Amino acid sequence: MKTNSLYFRIRFLVCCLLFLSGDNKLHANGKSRLEILLRQLDQVIENEDIYNEQKESRIENIKSALHNRSLSRENRYIIYQSLTKEYETYICDSARLYAHKCADIARQLKNNAWMEESKLIIAGINAKA
Repeated sequence: MKTNSLYFRIRFLVCCLLFLSGDNKLHANGKSRLEILLRQLDQVIENEDIYNEQKESRIENIKSALHNRSLSRENRYIIYQSLTKEYETYICDSARLYAHKCADIARQLKNNAWMEESKLIIAGINAKA
């Protein structure tokens, strides 16, 4: 099990939230909801490397589509948008990069809907960072 400060902060936050919600009833197996959730949280944290590998694999599969030199700008926009979504909860700087690439293509195509969508996505990423 990984022992880092983020792990302990997450566990502490979960404990506080459940305590404040008053949801500390015992279940049929004699364990509280808190104990069950903390065990699930521990399993998720232990599998962090697996989740990261899966994320990286999805990103590489999407990026491989960019190697096609005959991609239209519309298709390139869609690929960049997919990369933005994959990176959004993973690496904010990369999400921001691909969101800006979407905005650039939207401007080149003079597609107002895509320009507005790109602005909203960039604003959301900046708010999370």
